[in-house]
Amino acid sequence: MKLDVLASYTWPTAPVALGALSVRVDDLAARLGVAVHAWEVDGLGPARGFGGRMPSGAVILLEELELAVRHQGARGPSVYVDASQLVAAGPKPLAEELLSALALCPEELAGVVDEAARWRAAELSARATQAQAARRLRG
Repeated sequence: MKLDVLASYTWPTAPVALGALSVRVDDLAARLGVAVHAWEVDGLGPARGFGGRMPSGAVILLEELELAVRHQGARGPSVYVDASQLVAAGPKPLAEELLSALALCPEELAGVVDEAARWRAAELSARATQAQAARRLRG
C-alpha cells in the first residue's frame, strides 16, 4: 500500500473536494487492510471513512456520507485534500496519485474537480494564510 494511514490530521488551510470514488469505503478499506472510522457531519448526518498521506506528502480524506449514498446516488466516498495541495499540484496529478496510492483503476474514480476548483482553492488558501498571519500578530 502506498498510503500512510493517519489517525488524525489538522488541515493547514482547509479541506476541499478533489473528487469522488465509485467504490464503497468499506470495500476499499478491506482491500487496503485499514480501519474505517465513523463520525457525524453537522447537518449531513453519519459519515464513514479514513485518511492518509500519499507518497508526495499530500494528505487525503475519504468521507462517505450515508445521506449521499442513500438519497443522492453517491457510489462511494468523496475525496478531500488541503486547498494548498490542490493549488500546488493540480487536480489531475493528485487524482493520478490517488489511484496509485489506493491501488484503484481509473474506472473506480467517479469524478475529479476541474481547473476552476484549483483557482477557488487558491483564493481559499490565500484567505486562510492571511487569517493565520493575523492571529499570529495578535497572539
